[in-house]
Amino acid sequence: MDRWPGITNSIAVTENKGINTGSWNIRKGHVVQEKKGNWYFEGHPLVCYHFSGFELISEGEAELCNRKTLPAHAEKIYTAYLRAIEKVIRQIKAVDAGSIPRMLRDREPLQLRNYRRLRE
Repeated sequence: MDRWPGITNSIAVTENKGINTGSWNIRKGHVVQEKKGNWYFEGHPLVCYHFSGFELISEGEAELCNRKTLPAHAEKIYTAYLRAIEKVIRQIKAVDAGSIPRMLRDREPLQLRNYRRLRE
């Protein structure tokens, strides 16, 4: 990715820290926090958080990040994401319940590092 800007002039490198931050930043001690309904990363408005390694195990279970154990200060953003996932699952089930199994992990997780149960 570091070489892409040299390949074409159609790519811009942003200095906006609120774009595409993820678990790799949180594990280094950086903080994502919510204030009055808006999310921030290191004080910058959060545009996109990369939930890398997130997997639905079943309709009621998820692995938040299958690569590394998340620190406690990551709990708030992942809990908000789980609530959003739960809402989407309910919406999909209302239209096409048969599609839910296709969204789930099709094999046993190798190791659960950040397992969570979704609310029922």
